[in-house]
Amino acid sequence: IRIAQFSALFYKCKNLFSRIIEAEDLQTVKEIFNITTSEYWHHHYRFGHKTVRSLASLGDSSIDNLIINTIVPILVAYGKQKDEQPFIDRALNFLQQSHPESNKITKAWISFGLPAKSAFDSQGLIELNNNFCLKRRCLSCTIGATILKPTS
Repeated sequence: IRIAQFSALFYKCKNLFSRIIEAEDLQTVKEIFNITTSEYWHHHYRFGHKTVRSLASLGDSSIDNLIINTIVPILVAYGKQKDEQPFIDRALNFLQQSHPESNKITKAWISFGLPAKSAFDSQGLIELNNNFCLKRRCLSCTIGATILKPTS
């Protein structure tokens, strides 16, 4: 299904990179990914196996994940390569406007009382986890140092 959706995206958007780079707001980016596959994939999950379930378009969470994990890094890399800060600012703005990711790492932060309000927050929490928690560098992290600080 994902390959069919990706193919439909390339078929629909002849200049995909240009459209992404030129998109000024998050809604425009989301509209780029508002695609449906061919009729065959509306009733198939795998080749030759018909299903009653419709699986033809990308869901909102899939589009959000594409924006967070693909579009934002592309905009940042492009902005750095061209030395044009507006692309980087737009990428950060997209993160601030997007829903936070929901995964094992962000759920752990929620259990610690630190929920993410946006994708910007969830990306920060994932980064903290990867660079401090997993490496057991608690005392180098403001949050970890605060938690482990002895009380008087």
